[in-house]
Amino acid sequence: NHYITAADLALIAAAGYKNPIFVSIVSTINKRMPWPGKDHERDLYNENKLLWQYEGGNGVKTGYTDAAGRCLVSGAKRNGVQLIAVVLDSDFMWTDSMKLLDYGFSQVSPYTVVRQGDVLKTVRVGDGKTDKVTLASADDVVVAASPDEHDKFTTVMEVAKVKAPVYPGQKLGRIKVLYEGKEVAGTNLVATG
Repeated sequence: NHYITAADLALIAAAGYKNPIFVSIVSTINKRMPWPGKDHERDLYNENKLLWQYEGGNGVKTGYTDAAGRCLVSGAKRNGVQLIAVVLDSDFMWTDSMKLLDYGFSQVSPYTVVRQGDVLKTVRVGDGKTDKVTLASADDVVVAASPDEHDKFTTVMEVAKVKAPVYPGQKLGRIKVLYEGKEVAGTNLVATG
């Protein structure tokens, strides 16, 4: 017997969305591929209707068993916000999933915690002509949040000892974005020019 919860499926999908290959696969509507032994190619179609019926729909997987009923792990991305909805044992999995995603998008919006190029830290440089270098965020760090959650985000910077030579754009550390103490996003810290 196999047991899994909606929360488990959402965590698996969230981990998958961190991988561009996963995103490409689960958001593919149709694919033409060779069909060994045939003189023509085979057309495969994704059964996830949200890919073409829901704005921003980009995954994930339909499913069915007698025990679990009709199931859908769905995803959608709008304005940089990726959401995941999980519906189990539903006769209306498409509608239910769209309602969950609509609700999610009505509750959160993109919140930029750190902007690309923000100078965040100055560190000492060993064995160099200059004794300090400033570090900046390599990318924007954007999370999905409601306005009343903004103060629950904190940042932590990790920088190893820096030794010369140091070049502009060189990765020298990492900034992590935490939500109530748990890491939810991050980017590299790079030397400024």
